[in-house]
Amino acid sequence: MVETVVGTVTVEARPGAKKVLATVGMGLPEGAMVTTGRNGRVFIRFGTTDLVRLKEDSQIWIAQLRGWKPTRTSTLLQLVTGTMRAMLNRTGAEKVQNFGIVAGSTVCAVKGTMFDMLAPAPGAIAGKVEVRCDDGGVGVGTVKADDDLATFSVGTAATRVLKAGYSVSASAVTGKIELARRVPPRTTLEVVGGTGRVTAVVAGRTVEVQPGDEVPAGAKVTVTGGSAVLAGTKTAVQAADGTSFAYEAKTQEVKGVGPVVTSVVTVTAGSAVVDAGGRTATLGAGSAAVVNGAGAMTPMTAAQAAAVLNPPAAPIAGKPATAPAAKPAVVEEPAGMGESAYAADEVLPELPALPPTSDVTPPPTTNTQDTQTVTPPGQGEENPISPSQP
Repeated sequence: MVETVVGTVTVEARPGAKKVLATVGMGLPEGAMVTTGRNGRVFIRFGTTDLVRLKEDSQIWIAQLRGWKPTRTSTLLQLVTGTMRAMLNRTGAEKVQNFGIVAGSTVCAVKGTMFDMLAPAPGAIAGKVEVRCDDGGVGVGTVKADDDLATFSVGTAATRVLKAGYSVSASAVTGKIELARRVPPRTTLEVVGGTGRVTAVVAGRTVEVQPGDEVPAGAKVTVTGGSAVLAGTKTAVQAADGTSFAYEAKTQEVKGVGPVVTSVVTVTAGSAVVDAGGRTATLGAGSAAVVNGAGAMTPMTAAQAAAVLNPPAAPIAGKPATAPAAKPAVVEEPAGMGESAYAADEVLPELPALPPTSDVTPPPTTNTQDTQTVTPPGQGEENPISPSQP
């Protein structure tokens, strides 16, 4: 279903069907095509744990949306063009590999993670698919040209798991995957929904934040006129009406692990619920929560939280205490991380093959210079309900 809409977003119940404007609460059937305009963003919720965000000028096709075990869903999306972010939060028995996203000739198979995916415009000859993993792991593989996405089994293609803190590029035409690269950890909160107005003070400036916008570390956030939900890597904040809170994040390099982010949420007015991967704490004014890189959360006072971010320097006999010299938060590693970017010896299980559905017709494909690209009906035509270019 459609969770949140910003700007112009259209929905076709199936490729080629009449376009209608997306509204909050709208159900999306299997075979639906969702398109965002130049100023559009949309959050789509799958079940209770999976949230996908489309940015501006993006299009996604819901190729599969069918149950294969009780209380579980096998979902396969195709990112036709643009940028999306998947936020999947699962625990225990729900950590199953049953969610896949295809872009170009690349498939990502996930079982509970947070990652970004970018697909080039349809028909791009030299375009690349970009995948960035911020939490958990995402299997990256190649889709064969003759694979039918309506019956595709993700596990047959994605067998290498890209670890958090890495990104990788792949040819949109051949699916050839390049060497992975280390990327700085994400230290922002993203507004993902709610009815309230969200403002943030960043570097002395007050700005209004819309769903899909990111709030950087160091910001002071205020929610009025309703509640709001902001989410980041391992940290989510549900702020009630009239709540103000400060968000801080500190990145440290841990030997053998890599960069680890510790985030701190300090409530200065009102109340908020902080979620760290299923662990929650309700904070009132003057209280805080510290979430470490493993997702462990510790409620404390505002003064204690400040000491976590800026610990006092240990005094040296005969010398006044001084702060330690600043060190780089992230140790840069050379491009082309190769094997170290992937989880060792981890192979994703194969999803059972799904029977084809007679009433869902996948988007037609067009072969251009040996390129198989999904081209939705009407691609390139002017959207009759999109606003004109200013």
